[in-house]
Amino acid sequence: MWMLVATICLQLSPTDAECRATVQGVYAKPQTCRKRMEGQHEALLTLADDIGARVLFLSVKCSKGKDA
Repeated sequence: MWMLVATICLQLSPTDAECRATVQGVYAKPQTCRKRMEGQHEALLTLADDIGARVLFLSVKCSKGKDA
């Protein structure tokens, strides 16, 4: 199984930062996960810009999960 993991850390003020991670999936094929990645990076940057936050860290990737 594959999971889409998006992580963003934002600086919201000169003394404050917040990090969040979200997971989407489970996808049986890595190609399906990679297709879902399209546009995620740009969407998160747009969101940060809309709220006036500085992006400290941004990652969008597919990760192999543990099959049960």
